[in-house]
Amino acid sequence: MKKAKSVLSIVMAMLVVMSCMFAASAAEVTEKEDNGTTATAVSFEIKDTVKGALSKIDDVDYYSFKVEKAGLVTVSVAHNAIAGADPTSTVLTVKILDANGNKITQFTSKATDTKSSSDAFGASAETYYVEITAGNIFDNALGYNYELTASLDSAALSETEDNNTAAKANAMQLSASGSPKVYTGYISENDVDYYSITVPGPGIVYFYIYNGSAVRGNYSATLLSYVDKGEAVEKALGTIAVNENEASKMSPGVGVNAGTYLIKIAGNGGSTGTYQTRAFYFANDKSEMEYNNDNGSANFVNIGGTILASVFDKGDIDCFKFTVPANNYGYEITLKSQDTANEGKWQIVSIANQDGLATDKDGKVIADNVVATEKAEAKISTGTLAAGTYYIKVKAGNVVNNGIYELSIKAKDKPKEDEKDKNLWEKIQDLDWQGFWDNFSDWIGKIDFISIIKSISSSFIRVITALISMAG
Repeated sequence: MKKAKSVLSIVMAMLVVMSCMFAASAAEVTEKEDNGTTATAVSFEIKDTVKGALSKIDDVDYYSFKVEKAGLVTVSVAHNAIAGADPTSTVLTVKILDANGNKITQFTSKATDTKSSSDAFGASAETYYVEITAGNIFDNALGYNYELTASLDSAALSETEDNNTAAKANAMQLSASGSPKVYTGYISENDVDYYSITVPGPGIVYFYIYNGSAVRGNYSATLLSYVDKGEAVEKALGTIAVNENEASKMSPGVGVNAGTYLIKIAGNGGSTGTYQTRAFYFANDKSEMEYNNDNGSANFVNIGGTILASVFDKGDIDCFKFTVPANNYGYEITLKSQDTANEGKWQIVSIANQDGLATDKDGKVIADNVVATEKAEAKISTGTLAAGTYYIKVKAGNVVNNGIYELSIKAKDKPKEDEKDKNLWEKIQDLDWQGFWDNFSDWIGKIDFISIIKSISSSFIRVITALISMAG
């Protein structure tokens, strides 16, 4: 009996502790005046419910909460709707500030709403402030009551401030097929966000920018190469932008080598708000390697090989080089699309050697604005070229195609001489003697000499036997 009472006491104690823990994790907090500054802000915990009120139109209420683990935070206010109010009128304006008082985001709650929420924003492990003021309608005699809450999703992928420089870039996991890694961030006033991606080997990277779900803005995403040798050096490889009327934008494929790259997010035209971004990579050792916009950074293409590339925009030029030996009969250069779903054109601007010579040994121009579309391919057949290094430059045509194109270079065979100009000995030399020998050997190999010998022997014995019989 005593043992049963002891067990019951332990269970009751555990229930009390659990109830206290539950109460602590979701408490009700009441506003205390004066909380008109960040210094006098009423503190609350994530998931608490704060009951507050604006007593007059110029009343300002401040609250603070601390994020213990980085993640996505959403702030919400609930209140009574005002019957018959103009649907466009607002009763509350809510701003979220960082620990230094800088605005991260804000939203308004309409008179006809009962609950409104901010866009989710990436929060670091620090203190944040909420400022609540009256909207454009207010009754000083009645004031206005509200409830304030904040929630945290610590499992979500999000930016962590301060990530305003390359040196402080947030590490971004690369997306893979069937496994997207989407990061949510927030652009505040005069803010930029940096992310770093690590590419394991040669391949193609696509990066994305998505608009916020609640309030859309104008945002850009730039892929940069990044070298840190005591001093960071950034070089833009391409920029995409999404405007307030668009949900998302995807970059063209960008060929890269192994290394660290940056994605820089910025607001355009003063836009602030929530965005999402991600980067997708697939390995390919035949892809171009940006930056390759001039002869000095040209990608090498093997004779007989193929390289995959893309033109990012009208300003992008892809430069490739190949080596020509002294003895050659010319080359076939092919440019064709892998993307048959989209309109667009690519243009081989020029092919010239290291001295700028753009003609073959006969003085013929090698290439001059040869165009390939998404439904056709361009072929260039050169004459014999002088020995040296040659550079091929490709850019967008009159319509930019962000898809992948192929560039291949093949050496031409020695041209055959006209038969009527050959003497008998040259014609005999041109015969396919190796083929003749191979066919003869194959024919000999198929003959069953043993059976033939046995058959001849058998016949010979029969003849001899017959002759002997006749003689006897």
